[in-house]
Amino acid sequence: MLQTRKSNSTLNRASRKWILLAEDDDDLRLVVREAIESHFDFNIKVIEARDGVEASGKLKAQAFDCIITDLQMPNRDGQSFIEFVKRSAMNESTPLIVATGFPDPNLEKKHKDLVVLEKPYSTELLIEKVEQQLRLGRLNQRVGAEVLNTLVVVCNEFIKQVALAETEPSTPIAKKPGDDLHGKVVSCMKIKTAAGTCRLGLGFSEELIKNMYAAVSIDSKTPPEKIVDVALKVIFKLTGKMFNQITGDFPTLDERVVFESKSGELYKSIKDSKGVVIPIESSKGCLYAHALYVQNSASSTSGKKAA
Repeated sequence: MLQTRKSNSTLNRASRKWILLAEDDDDLRLVVREAIESHFDFNIKVIEARDGVEASGKLKAQAFDCIITDLQMPNRDGQSFIEFVKRSAMNESTPLIVATGFPDPNLEKKHKDLVVLEKPYSTELLIEKVEQQLRLGRLNQRVGAEVLNTLVVVCNEFIKQVALAETEPSTPIAKKPGDDLHGKVVSCMKIKTAAGTCRLGLGFSEELIKNMYAAVSIDSKTPPEKIVDVALKVIFKLTGKMFNQITGDFPTLDERVVFESKSGELYKSIKDSKGVVIPIESSKGCLYAHALYVQNSASSTSGKKAA
């Protein structure tokens, strides 16, 4: 049986990582999962998939910090799965490790960022490569899975509690540089954790704002930006609480801004960033959760910093 030893890892509880493991060999998949979880003292959450189709399905509403895949798998082979990853809004930048008995030089030429391990390999070598790939995934270089996954859960709960509506799953959308934030009224906050910094944006549809007015019995003359600011406080508080329960780390808020218009230097810097948008739809309107690469902040007369 493959062996690995637990060593002092650069990870800690405050930076729990998510790994997708796609492998059709049940025994090997179990050994790899147990080796990873044991080495990182269970600060890694390993999600398993038995073939390329199942693995592709995991990408639609889940962010990962690293993906490990075989090449020869039933239903959808590893090469097709890798192409699917590269088109995935939530995981297009996720580091990939290919573990295969049949290396393909053409694949490595096409995707120069791939790490390839030829079977049979030692779990020590796999762990070494996983650690290297995870170190590439600081939040200011790409969106961290733990933060993004927590935000999505919190936004779903916010709609259920405030708008009193059930949410519906939606396909994430890749945000390209130059794309506006989604929503009638938009806001953002910069969140800092032990793993780094990322910017989260929230966009509220006009219908959702109207239903929020009705749900909390607020005077219709109250500016919608004020409603969104209150919502942002609630969502950040819930995100921090849940993140703390999961990781033991309580994130800090660096900036909280509600934009009075989609203009100004700060909004432009956010508009020019890339990331992912997760529409959280309901019968009472839509809340758009944005996870964005952090850009250099700029002052703006069109954004109102909340106290």
